[in-house]
Amino acid sequence: MIDLLAKEYHDRTEHYDRTVCTGPIVEGCIRPNNGKEHTLINQNAKTIFNELAKRENITLKDLHHRIIGIENNYHYDENDLIGVE
Repeated sequence: MIDLLAKEYHDRTEHYDRTVCTGPIVEGCIRPNNGKEHTLINQNAKTIFNELAKRENITLKDLHHRIIGIENNYHYDENDLIGVE
């Protein structure tokens, strides 16, 4: 089930990123072109991340590890994992 959550996270964040970002597509993922775009996609990513963990009653750390497993290019700083004990 967590793998499906990680895929959902990736799909939802990439969909949003493609509506906001104007930078290049690198390894299949669009990149932000400036600080404003970077801020917007990070805020969205945190919102989705926390929503999925809460909805499925799993720890943020567990979800983080699964996401890293499917997204080798994405690093979610553990300092951003709100509520991790």
